Amino acid sequence: MVQFFLRIIFWWRRLPIFDRERIPERVVHARGASAKGFFEVTHDISHLTCADFLRAPGVQTPLIVRFSTVIHERASPGTVRDPRGFAVKFYTREGNFDLVGNYFPIFFIRDGMKFPNLIHAFKPNPKSNIQESWRVLDYFSHLPESLSTLTWLFDDVGIPQDYRHMEGFGVHTFTLINKAGRVRYVKFHWKPTCGVKCLLDDEAKRVVIMGMPEYAGKTITRTDRAHVALNMKSAGNKDVNARTYVENLKQQWGTGVSTLCLVYNATGDSVIFVGSHDWHGHIGPAPFPVEIQNGQWGGYLHVKVSGVATGSSAAVVYRGKNEAGDECDWMLSWSNPWNRISSDNTAYTQIREAHHYEADNWKYISEQLYDSGIQHNDEWNGCLSSVSTGTGTTAIFEAIMTLQGA
Repeated sequence: MVQFFLRIIFWWRRLPIFDRERIPERVVHARGASAKGFFEVTHDISHLTCADFLRAPGVQTPLIVRFSTVIHERASPGTVRDPRGFAVKFYTREGNFDLVGNYFPIFFIRDGMKFPNLIHAFKPNPKSNIQESWRVLDYFSHLPESLSTLTWLFDDVGIPQDYRHMEGFGVHTFTLINKAGRVRYVKFHWKPTCGVKCLLDDEAKRVVIMGMPEYAGKTITRTDRAHVALNMKSAGNKDVNARTYVENLKQQWGTGVSTLCLVYNATGDSVIFVGSHDWHGHIGPAPFPVEIQNGQWGGYLHVKVSGVATGSSAAVVYRGKNEAGDECDWMLSWSNPWNRISSDNTAYTQIREAHHYEADNWKYISEQLYDSGIQHNDEWNGCLSSVSTGTGTTAIFEAIMTLQGA
């Protein structure tokens, strides 16, 4: 009996430890890697400073450097287009000397008070867990001083190949004082001896996939990327987050016939919104997603016209590419009627060459839509599309765009 109670007490003590053992990640710079080494003075700069660790050529000082991405979470890949930062700690004989920097020579803002808003603009939407480029650009449109840094971020240097081939620029300006008491203002720059090397967007995606065992040593194709995305529709609860997002849009709009639309991209590349057509109703409180990255959900709400006895019936067109790189248009349509007696909910999809839906084909498509059922699939030129809809007046319409063989 004593042994039994001892086990119970041990169990009750162990569980609270288990429940609280997660360490909250940093708000920024959560994903990082560190390296230890030494700093060696190569030139005589005694005329600039009397600091002990800079006193003469050949002096070595042990240090540690932590490299990190700024915005994304600890589990994010290291190939995202994200500002990189680093922190350097010199262990000198006079105490620790710290330097921090970024791989951009100029920072986004001048006023430190704006820093929280800057990070909030870059952070993924807490409802959908998706980074929204329109929020980033909308915020920076009010900050003309950020233009230089934005060009660096979206230039080829925006994704370094690795930390060994990345430049560094100190954030702060330091004062160096020599033995004569003369003061000079300096900034520290890091120049990689290996040169600067960067990744383009397609190369960065390929690096992520090649890290997976099933693709090691294999040439990564667009279909391979589509396959990975198709198998990760629910990874990290992103499908739940997307559904929560459109449900919140529904709550903002109110009661009445509406369609909660969820579109998943598993085509191996981004798809771009190129158009829409409304037979009945209109887009809800948030616009159509302009761009949906591979492996991401896009969500929006389509609603009936207020005060009119009509339902929600529309089509949206996204443009992507097949395995050969040919542009194709995915057309996704749904009908959620106001009069439930004359017709039921239907869904219809079609894939054609780029610009096909710029012609006035909507009457034919509406006929196909109303003759369809709650599920429909289409296959064309190596592309696949699957749509389905619920049966209620607040129906969930779900579409998946992918490639053959994925």
